[in-house]
Amino acid sequence: MLLLQLTPEDDVLLQDMYDLGLKAASTSGLAIERFDYGYHMKPSMRRLHLHVVSKDYHSPCLSHRYHWTAFNTEFLIKHEYVVEELREQRCIERPSMRYIMQLLETPLKCNQCTFRPKNFAELKLHLKQHVESEIDSTSTN
Repeated sequence: MLLLQLTPEDDVLLQDMYDLGLKAASTSGLAIERFDYGYHMKPSMRRLHLHVVSKDYHSPCLSHRYHWTAFNTEFLIKHEYVVEELREQRCIERPSMRYIMQLLETPLKCNQCTFRPKNFAELKLHLKQHVESEIDSTSTN
């Protein structure tokens, strides 16, 4: 099943997926609010799946610019939005390919401050600094 094939009758499935996402996030030791929960606008897999991603984005899995834009633009449709759209519009509208490409080509920007890196490697180093400063601030409290 694809995101665009969902109907309001799939609300139980979506809630079950979200509950599993919350459960997975809770095993990290971080607050569940420190995660994004969503679906890709144009998924790379046909099977419907919910992404549960830590908002610090400091991970070896974040290895390409595409990963950043796929999770830090509207390309990642938040779970709450999907549920609301199905309730109100009864479907998820298909975005244009032009719009999808615009999202994926969005200039890089830190999701935690106003920093705009010159390239992806600079963004990765910057994100690491956010994590390290957070660790320093929690260890001094």
